[in-house]
Amino acid sequence: MNKAQLREYLSHYHPYVDYNPKWADWYINVAPLKGKRTVKILKKYKEKNAKLLDCGCGIGLSLYYLSQYFKNSFGIETDKKSFETAKKQFEKLKCKAKLKLYNGEKIPFPDNYFDIVTSMEVWEHASDTQAMLKEIKRVLKPDGILHVTTANKFWPIEPHYKLP
Repeated sequence: MNKAQLREYLSHYHPYVDYNPKWADWYINVAPLKGKRTVKILKKYKEKNAKLLDCGCGIGLSLYYLSQYFKNSFGIETDKKSFETAKKQFEKLKCKAKLKLYNGEKIPFPDNYFDIVTSMEVWEHASDTQAMLKEIKRVLKPDGILHVTTANKFWPIEPHYKLP
């Protein structure tokens, strides 16, 4: 994805862009590094054909990068606006990752289905983190990998309360 495509993609990332339109200019340099770093970590443990689920994929930006390596990638999202953005962007970019809108409670896949589950910057949005982990455990194979990241004090702007 080139910088122009990434800028257009990020223009749909409403929680941040609504607060500060210049955020996209900064994140254009961060997003590819973050996506590539996650792939670099996960490919040490699982092959290209691993089934990957991005739980809470948002507009699909991280999933886009993950799906470039892990060809059997899926994303689930509860926010309809983010889900629709991801679908449109994936069509434009010819991204083959599959997307599902879901209710935030039961992950719409069978038991022991995924080799990898990622959940990036989602934990702080979950109303019931124990139920979320229980569902992830259900769909993750016994030898699967769970990759979780969440906001930290070094992030420049806290997106929920808009605090530095």
